[in-house]
Amino acid sequence: MMENNITSRTRIRQADIVRSTAGHDSGQLFVVLRADGEYLFLADGKGRKLESPKRKKRRHAEFVASQEETRLSRKIRGGEKFTNSELRRTLAACRDHIARNAENARSAQDTRNIAAGEANRRDLSQREG
Repeated sequence: MMENNITSRTRIRQADIVRSTAGHDSGQLFVVLRADGEYLFLADGKGRKLESPKRKKRRHAEFVASQEETRLSRKIRGGEKFTNSELRRTLAACRDHIARNAENARSAQDTRNIAAGEANRRDLSQREG
């Protein structure tokens, strides 16, 4: 079952990965450093570093993934120090995962399209014959 946007936005927590949906950074992935009411404090380790996180309203961010038990999420939630390079590595791995899933979905869709085309050709040949 697919969640609606309101539910997915309200469940965004510290250490989650989100995608910006508004502004000049739209489409970019960020890690939530802190969730404070209506606002999220985001960093990606490159354009938005730990030292100056982006403050963004929840409604302008889309939940992408939860980092339940990763080393980075434990550090963020535990208040330990972590680096911008750790953020970049985590987001790069997330982007790779998203790209692989998209490629698998395209491949599965292509397979379904081929099968549907073959079924249509069989139907046409049966009608003609």
